[in-house]
Amino acid sequence: MEIKYRSTYTFSKDTYNQNLFYRNDLKTIGADPSVIEITEGEEKGYFYMYCTTDALGATGVFSWRTKNFNDWELMGPAFIPERDSWAIRDIWAPEVIYHNGKYYMYYTGKNEKTNRRGMSLAVAESPSGPFKEFVGRGADGKQYDHTSQVFNFGFPAIDASPFFDGDDFYLYFSKDQVDGVSSIYGVKMLDMVTPDMSTLKLLAYPTFPSIASMADSGLGSIAWEHKTTGANMWNEGAFMYKHNGKYYLTYSANPFWAREYAVGYAVADSPLGDFVKPEKNRILGVDVTWDHMSGTGHHSFFTAGDELFIAYHAHTDRVYGDSQRAVAVDRVFFIGDKLHVNGPTYSLQPLPEVTSGYRNVVKEGILSSNAGGDLEKLTDNIIAMHLDEADYEYHVEKGKVKLTIKFNEEVTTRAIMVYNSVDIETSFMKIKQITINNKLSAKNIGYNPLYINDYDPEYPEMRPGGAFIIEYDEIATKEITIEIDNDKAFSISEIVVLGR
Repeated sequence: MEIKYRSTYTFSKDTYNQNLFYRNDLKTIGADPSVIEITEGEEKGYFYMYCTTDALGATGVFSWRTKNFNDWELMGPAFIPERDSWAIRDIWAPEVIYHNGKYYMYYTGKNEKTNRRGMSLAVAESPSGPFKEFVGRGADGKQYDHTSQVFNFGFPAIDASPFFDGDDFYLYFSKDQVDGVSSIYGVKMLDMVTPDMSTLKLLAYPTFPSIASMADSGLGSIAWEHKTTGANMWNEGAFMYKHNGKYYLTYSANPFWAREYAVGYAVADSPLGDFVKPEKNRILGVDVTWDHMSGTGHHSFFTAGDELFIAYHAHTDRVYGDSQRAVAVDRVFFIGDKLHVNGPTYSLQPLPEVTSGYRNVVKEGILSSNAGGDLEKLTDNIIAMHLDEADYEYHVEKGKVKLTIKFNEEVTTRAIMVYNSVDIETSFMKIKQITINNKLSAKNIGYNPLYINDYDPEYPEMRPGGAFIIEYDEIATKEITIEIDNDKAFSISEIVVLGR
């Protein structure tokens, strides 16, 4: 008996189930996104986003909210400085955290008196605002109001990023283009507005693996951080994340208008380092020949229930870059101590469980294959995004495989996703059959041509992150089989079964 299902082969650019999937259509114009999950109060269940807002001429900050990552509802201006504020221009890179019942927005502005960029703080009672410049006294006794630039480090500074480590509070930011270089600093805070200047420390410098490895002249070994012409270099847009006792300082490099703008990371055992950039530390960026994404950077991490995501901006001109910036999101995972982003994607991805009600249940079953091999590569959550990540894929040398997933207890399933190879040479264009409970089957499932770049028919390439998808009404499931009969060796990047 055939399953009544929808396959991604039939999905047009604008038609898909937005209750199960999302796609980075780059419809929401904004840059430097900060996203937070609202877990209490009237706004519970929403994700709020704050961006550098070109629509306001960078004189204020809009906020948006969503429950499905597809439709971001514009909530209007969240922050507009007072007319006689310390800064009314270049209101950039807002980052918001929730603490003790209030929302704190750390932001960049251009000081009207000094004409150089600096950072300050605005506060609100609601995630939609209105945010107002901080008024009050710091731990050092200084009094602040809307005419005060809260943070002064003696040099131009941008991209403030707050981070709580238990009860300890830190601020990370970028020294802005001093002698043509932007570099990342960190400082421990005495409260929300007062830095302990004795802890101020340089943490990351473009192209060098660590501060200790810096030379008096020349470039370091992290070559991807200087991929554009010109002498200027950037490490900016810092964001800190803690995992298994280690501290991950993530940042963007290269100029934001360039296709090569991308996200990397450095690791340390304490919040202020010393930080070291590992080999292959770029986690979000585009390859030279890609036509589906450009300029993917200046990000924030956020949680959606128990899942970790990255929000970032990308150019609306996906091919040539140097255009308006719009928001995209993708999943983040760890491979041991290594950070990995399943992105940037321009293909359907499953919504988080907290939004759709469905989780990936594939690991709750027992997976087997008549072709043997390392089956963990099919259920490790990792999608190969670049050709040098092909080792993350499950390889079938003889071109034929039957994969079986058996569940000890029935699970209710709703969709099955089989992610294709990142490499056109090891890709496959059809699944022979997917069968549920040995009786319900979907046959001859084609691959969505939108996930292939065939601008040059002689040299087509994959748009990474694409999957075969069948979506159907809920089925109580004990067993799933996936049969592929290809005319050459091929690879599968990942299998996802959406269920509950």
